[in-house]
Amino acid sequence: MEENKKNNEAKVDTDNNNNNSIETKTEPQENMVSTETAHTEKTVEIQQEEKKTSEADYEKLQKDYNDLKEILSRTVADTENFKKRKEKEVSELKKYAIENFVVELLPIIDNFRRAFASAENIDSIEKAKQIIDGFKIIEQELEKILIKNNVIEIKSINEIFNPNIHQAIQCVEVEDDEKDNKIIEEYQSAYKMYDKLIRTALVKVGKKTKKE
Repeated sequence: MEENKKNNEAKVDTDNNNNNSIETKTEPQENMVSTETAHTEKTVEIQQEEKKTSEADYEKLQKDYNDLKEILSRTVADTENFKKRKEKEVSELKKYAIENFVVELLPIIDNFRRAFASAENIDSIEKAKQIIDGFKIIEQELEKILIKNNVIEIKSINEIFNPNIHQAIQCVEVEDDEKDNKIIEEYQSAYKMYDKLIRTALVKVGKKTKKE
């Protein structure tokens, strides 16, 4: 009976040892599973944060793109409007460029008409002289208007013939060396506007007589 009791105690000790062994083996496995779970959860959390960041970055880029697109559209529209406005201004400028010049010429035309009307009733030499003097005054007024608008007459008489300014329509023989290749007579004056020649002169040119 005592032997049976000893055997039972020995069996209980063995069972306890086995249980302790099982518990010892189970604890590391549970710790490993817990670590892996925590790592997985952390990974998922990081991925979610990265996704949120990417979405925020995309939304910001999309907003910046839309803003730039709107600015570009406004700039293009403003440029087109500016271009049309300038084209209209240039067109108006060309259309009325000589308006002031014409306004200044109108009184000259009025004076010419009055002079012609007076010429129809000439009954004396004195009145004829007055009309001639009136035409001279009109000429002076016209010259002032031309000068005011930077249109200058180029004098040609006694000047050396210059093919860039003068157009010779006649040549005459001269004996004087000083008149050789010089303008003897002017049929039409040359004019320039600022530094540009706008009309050539029609002239008669002297040529030295060759002695045999």
